[in-house]
Amino acid sequence: MNNLPIRDIHLPPPPGWWPPATGWWLLAALLLLVLCILLWRRYHRRRRTAQQLALHSLQQLEQQFRRHGDKSRLLQDISILLRRVCMSYGSRRQSAGLIEQAWLQHIETLGQNKALTAHFARLLSDGPYQPQVDYDADALLQHCRQWIAALPHKRPGVRS
Repeated sequence: MNNLPIRDIHLPPPPGWWPPATGWWLLAALLLLVLCILLWRRYHRRRRTAQQLALHSLQQLEQQFRRHGDKSRLLQDISILLRRVCMSYGSRRQSAGLIEQAWLQHIETLGQNKALTAHFARLLSDGPYQPQVDYDADALLQHCRQWIAALPHKRPGVRS
């Protein structure tokens, strides 16, 4: 029986590495989707964190104001806070040195919904340098809260 003219069994060559099997494509797509979701969450968490920090600072200023009752000091503190928030959404050079009309215009363009009325914006611009200022502190705090909540969807620290 060994004398039959039959050839030996030849195995096919092993499969190449390209193109990958369907399972590998699905795994790559799944990993890409997970990476996109993680980056999206990180982006929005950073934005929310900056806003939450600003709102928390504003809340602390309000509590301090309730204790001391000094409207001039509250106005100075809010002005400093808003300048810090502006610097976190743009360059320091762009926000720190602005005064009067340029400062008001910068606040208005950053808070896109016009939450700060012209009266309160002017008060924030000129008020910290006045010896005595009379205004509605609760309304100012509410306007500042709305302005911070309406900040753009730009991640803090990114320079334009």
